[in-house]
Amino acid sequence: MKTLIISLLNNRHGNLVPPEDAYAVKGGVVCVADGITRDPLIDPDWRGVDTEEALRHYPNPSPAAEAARFCCQTFVNSQAGTALKRLKQANTAIASLNERLSVII
Repeated sequence: MKTLIISLLNNRHGNLVPPEDAYAVKGGVVCVADGITRDPLIDPDWRGVDTEEALRHYPNPSPAAEAARFCCQTFVNSQAGTALKRLKQANTAIASLNERLSVII
């Protein structure tokens, strides 16, 4: 089986934020994950700040990107029989990752 993968960068703010989406393919198993966009590392009330200026303070590397990659790798490497079981394993793995990251942040 051939797999065609096309990945496009953020064309609006891609120069200011790291890519946060991930994919993985192993055999006939495919997983795609959208990293959840984070807030810039500035005052939480950044309504008066220009978007491009705020994004200059975006976390890089992004924990959202790491979680998306972790999800995809866990899903495609799982030996569980169903997609739902693979997804539950990936979710549990991401919860563990988030616990480790919350200690760092």
